[in-house]
Order: sequence, then C-alpha cells, then structure tokens
Amino acid sequence: MTSRNFFLFQAFVALAYGIPLLLMPEAFMNLSAVSKVEMTTKFDLIARGYATVLIGVGIASIVARNAGPSIARRGFFALALVTNTLVIIVGIGALLRGEEKSSGWITIVMTAILLAWSGMLWSKDKDLKLE
Repeated sequence: MTSRNFFLFQAFVALAYGIPLLLMPEAFMNLSAVSKVEMTTKFDLIARGYATVLIGVGIASIVARNAGPSIARRGFFALALVTNTLVIIVGIGALLRGEEKSSGWITIVMTAILLAWSGMLWSKDKDLKLE
C-alpha cells in the first residue's frame, strides 16, 4: 500500500476512463447509461472536458509515482480525497435514480478503493516534518 502503487493505480484508472471518454464520448457513455445517450454539442464538450481532466490526473500520477514526502504529494492526496468523495456521491446518485447501469458499481468500488487508499497515505504524510 505504498504511495508509488497508489499513483500507478490512480494513473491506470484515470487513463482507462479518460482516453475512451475523450476519443469516443457517445460510445463510452452508452456503455454505462441505462438509456441511449444522444450527444449534443454541449454534452460532448462537457464529456471531453472531463476526459482531459482525467488524462491530466493520470499523467500527473505517473510523474508523481517516485515523489518523496512533500507538500505537493500531500496536496495530491488531498485532491484525491475530495474528488473521489464527490465521484462516489454523484455515482451513487445516478445509480439510485436509475440513470446508470449496475456496472456503475464497478466505478464506485474502484473510487472507494482510491478514496480509502489516499486517506491512509494522506494521514501518514501528516506527521512529516517538511522543511
């Protein structure tokens, strides 16, 4: 449960969702949505914008995998805590409203793993004396 493994797993998840969402948002969304998604220009823009953020997080995770204890690494764990918490809330809401197929639970479980893992690593870094 090292920070290196966390960053690699975070990179894998972010890129596995971000790249397909950027390249083929309608097909990607139709895999998880209960009803067929009809892409409008606005929805396409939002989906691709979110994809670019995911790809950025994936690349940042790859770069950060060898980082030692630092304020920046601690900030990345805080980012992971906040974003993963919000993704879980939004995902569970979509599942309960019937907007997403039951396969959406896979996303929730992976996100919960990242949330718990980042929380554990964030609390470990809390006691570091950074100069």
